[in-house]
Amino acid sequence: MIDHELLLDLTESYLRSVIAGVSNSLDTDLDVRTPFGELGIDSFHVLKIIRKLEADFGTLSKSLLFENFNIHELANHFVCNHTQTLSTMFAHDLQKTNAAIHTNDKSKVSKAENHEEPKPVQVSAHTTVTTGLPIRILERDAFVHPELRGVVQKLFDRYKTDGSVSRGARKIAPNLFIGSTRQGYFNYGRSKNIILVYGYTGPRDYLPVLAQEMSRYCETNHFQLNILADVELPPIGGIAFSATPFGALQRLRHLKQFTLQGGEMRRLRYQVSKFQKNGSCRTEEYRCGSNQETDKSIASMIDKWCEARTMVNPLVHDVKTEILAGTLGSEHRLFLTYREDVLQNVIFITAMCPAEKGYLMDLEFYGPDLPLGGLEFAIVEIIKVLVAEGFEALSLGGTYGCKISSSGNEDPQINAILDNLRKQGIFNDEGNLQFKNKFRPENSTIFLCRPVGSGDADNVLDIIMMIADPERMQTSDAENHNFSERRSGVAADLQDSVTGAPSVQAPSPGAAQMFIENNARSRILAEAGFNPLHIPSEHVEFDLKTDSWAQLHMPSIDAHMRNLHAQLQQPAIVTNSVRELFPFSHFLITASGQEAEHLLFKAWQKKGVVLQNLLFPSTIFHQIDNGFTIKEFPHPAAFALNSTERYKGNTAWDALREQVVQDRSAIVLVCVEVSNNAAGRSLPVRVYGR
Repeated sequence: MIDHELLLDLTESYLRSVIAGVSNSLDTDLDVRTPFGELGIDSFHVLKIIRKLEADFGTLSKSLLFENFNIHELANHFVCNHTQTLSTMFAHDLQKTNAAIHTNDKSKVSKAENHEEPKPVQVSAHTTVTTGLPIRILERDAFVHPELRGVVQKLFDRYKTDGSVSRGARKIAPNLFIGSTRQGYFNYGRSKNIILVYGYTGPRDYLPVLAQEMSRYCETNHFQLNILADVELPPIGGIAFSATPFGALQRLRHLKQFTLQGGEMRRLRYQVSKFQKNGSCRTEEYRCGSNQETDKSIASMIDKWCEARTMVNPLVHDVKTEILAGTLGSEHRLFLTYREDVLQNVIFITAMCPAEKGYLMDLEFYGPDLPLGGLEFAIVEIIKVLVAEGFEALSLGGTYGCKISSSGNEDPQINAILDNLRKQGIFNDEGNLQFKNKFRPENSTIFLCRPVGSGDADNVLDIIMMIADPERMQTSDAENHNFSERRSGVAADLQDSVTGAPSVQAPSPGAAQMFIENNARSRILAEAGFNPLHIPSEHVEFDLKTDSWAQLHMPSIDAHMRNLHAQLQQPAIVTNSVRELFPFSHFLITASGQEAEHLLFKAWQKKGVVLQNLLFPSTIFHQIDNGFTIKEFPHPAAFALNSTERYKGNTAWDALREQVVQDRSAIVLVCVEVSNNAAGRSLPVRVYGR
């Protein structure tokens, strides 16, 4: 007779292992009654779990995890409906005594794959790298590194195309893989043992060379290599690469020949005219930061765009923050479309390299009430501007999930999974493809290329999520970065490898040169302008500058944030929630208190003396960075550890009054923290009277 309680126990353990194996962040020690949504299991994870289970149980309902909403319920379903299969799977364990079952490690009964992650080869951050080896480094570090920035910037300026200039590339693929001869580089991202090459910057004939070096790197570290490319890759180093259609890239060439006339443009012509007939319309270029009210209107439009979506790429929030702070890069151009002086949409375009003679339409934002033809009108007007300026191309960007052609070299298993996702409408942006097709662009296929026969076809679902939700899926590749220290003699060699590249200029006299020789920490601090808030987190071993988890970069915090996001059953409109809590007319949501401080002191127009009680060093650094002179007036009892003074957090009011009398004109701001942590703990401040 089958012990159903024991069978249920074994099945729960088996399901724990399957679900933990599919997830990026879960352990096998899961609470079986926690809803899948709270575990961070989304629709892509569900599909992968079903495929794993089908290997043991045959075809299953794709809604199985929605009908049985936690591991316990799912285990009950299998025990009731697949008893014989489970009995066969766990025959050996069912013969043991209950005592043996409960004293052994339950994870051993799982039939699911639960192999230990291969450990990548450790590369010391201080290893000397010659110019004969590829370089791996975070892109943001490369562009400020005194020895690499000239090389990377030169390559970027000369060869930047759709994939390398898009804002999305920065989030999806934050690492650079720079070839050994420094003629080109990949932007790549990593999720566990999956490497995704998202963009290439360099001459076309260097792509196979760089791909071979990347392939060797992945093979050495037991990584699964995947490359998104607009061409099918030839065999590299004797290894054949499959090329599975993954999406479409759409470009408008020969802009001077673009017209709304002709039968094939009938639909576009109608929508543009429809928008124009309903009021006075115009599209105009806007320089970010030139008008504060306009910046706020753009941010509001971004909020409206986000409210209608269940998943928003984190880069959108970065763009909004940059707009409000006036820090949006000059490489981006903004075009605003109005009807009857009411903002209708916002379009960002970004310049590609001189050889492309054009721009990428990078981001578009609009509200749910955008009239028919509003976006089409804006794009047509932008084309007119580019033609007048002598440009020849406008890339409409990539659309993932659509299949516009077949490949004789596709991976049949990956292709079958993608076809299934398209049929279910999970990975099929057909609407966006058709929208762009109204402009009659040149369409080319984006291929997912990987070594033939390598890896698990199912991890294409992880690749999709690396693009859709990069912050959640990203695994740091810092242990494999090999160019974090400045080394004498390398800079000139690096520059020589790029034909015609100017020499790297040494840092200008000042902070960047004021460091202790042969002391890495001293150099890092100098390069951060002696502001510890600017030191990259990977260089900070012990973070004592903040008590707020929002500024820390730790795996446990990342996992906690993923869990919180997974519990959102619908998109949260944060601004509306804050508006219900606070009576203020204006407010700005930031990612952290430090970011709020930075924006406050940057936006404060008049610089001068700031009078204040004791504030955190982080606040003081932001004040100094933005040109303020700090004068602290703490209560005398603040430094008396045994004092029983109730309002130790107070300002020394008499001293403050004297300062005001002495030099009133120099004072631009008074900062009083009313719950004064910097005075030793959260000490109260007496706001009224003495």
